[in-house]
Amino acid sequence: LLGLRVDDPSQARAWIRTLADGVDSTRSVDCWRVARSAGAPDPHPRVLLNVAVSHRFLTALGYDLVPLAGWFAVPPWVAGGLAGDTLAQGRPVGWKVGHSPETSVDLLILLGSDDQAALEITGDRLEAEGSGAGMVRVYRETGQLLPGGIEHFGFRDGISQPVPRGLRKAPADPFSPRRLPPDDPRSSELAGPGRPLVWPGQFVFGYATQTEVSDHPGPIAGSTGEGADCPGWLRNGSLLVFRRLSQDVHAFRSFVRSTAPTVETALGRPTSPEWLAASIVGRWPDGTPISLSREAPSPQLASDPDRVNDFDFSTDGAGNLCPRMAHVRKVNPRGRTTDQGAPGNTLALQMLRRGIPFGPLYDVDPGAERGLLFLAWQTSPKHQFGVLQGTWMNREDNPEPGGSGHNLLVGSTRGAPGTGTIEIDGSQAHVSALAPFVSGTGMAILLAPSRSTLRNL
Repeated sequence: LLGLRVDDPSQARAWIRTLADGVDSTRSVDCWRVARSAGAPDPHPRVLLNVAVSHRFLTALGYDLVPLAGWFAVPPWVAGGLAGDTLAQGRPVGWKVGHSPETSVDLLILLGSDDQAALEITGDRLEAEGSGAGMVRVYRETGQLLPGGIEHFGFRDGISQPVPRGLRKAPADPFSPRRLPPDDPRSSELAGPGRPLVWPGQFVFGYATQTEVSDHPGPIAGSTGEGADCPGWLRNGSLLVFRRLSQDVHAFRSFVRSTAPTVETALGRPTSPEWLAASIVGRWPDGTPISLSREAPSPQLASDPDRVNDFDFSTDGAGNLCPRMAHVRKVNPRGRTTDQGAPGNTLALQMLRRGIPFGPLYDVDPGAERGLLFLAWQTSPKHQFGVLQGTWMNREDNPEPGGSGHNLLVGSTRGAPGTGTIEIDGSQAHVSALAPFVSGTGMAILLAPSRSTLRNL
């Protein structure tokens, strides 16, 4: 990730236009994946490119941002802090990017490659070109996949993703692969077991949107149904929320070790640190949902792409095999009625997201900083990212009626350690973190425009 600040909008505009043809489309990424899967060595390693621009920059260029309702202009719900943020006088502190005009990003360049050297060379070139166009670097950081696709707490990440509806140019060619036969009655709603189809207007402007959440009647601003009222420059664009999150692995491991005996006494059942950690996350480290295997991970289940997501909290025993405070349940309460209304309404909150670890593994270098570069694409940060972060993860009483605590892994009350309840077979254990396990250390909300919009800035 390379973040640049614009001091001269006219000069920057001319250079950013030159990036448009290099931005990777869905088609070019598909071609890259096919070539990558062939396994042949590539003498010229590919570096994938995408870019996003700020509210401040677009305003300076004269764009009408009324259709976006100012939802990526650092609105009050961001200024007031999110899960893991430490506040001083009502403002987040400790951020390394985005905490002041001097550290705020106007152009975020996203690069990806299988080749580290090629990645850094491209980053150096673009940084130099940006500097020549009067831009100043305010942020640069490299993340990379960890062994087994885990994040730093040791849990497999990115297993559950929403699946966009839609077709490619051929009518019989769905945008997202379908794993259910056409005659399966579930095929109109699911791409595969546990993989609900979501209208693409939730992620990209100019397309049909999901049913709106019950407490927000009418279309979300910027998500304009079939795109009839969507300004041309917004179509095929998306709003990108970037969060830099630092992870305290030592605090997390110490907590589950020291708290497991207390939970064991309260629940009256054997409780290992590993079981407690899985209860906080909602999955075992290999990805096995505890709703399907409460006592131990199941390699057979975890390795099956159709089974690892094929579960529903509404059929989860009495609804308590997976604690309501668990991370995977807090952010996606599958099949449950929530403060947003009927179970299906939660699909309107889903985002296309990627979590990219940064920093070395804890066991390699315990003293180093580590964490996650969280990226989420959507058409309404206020009603997607904002609800998941502020209304669900950061609240003890949501999303399910009655609640049972924060999202203990990530959530807190404005920087204070989170609390939660584990309920098993009628017994309850109340747990309180000694310190936040995840701290917010940076943020940006930007527009990732279409290539045609970039060409015509």
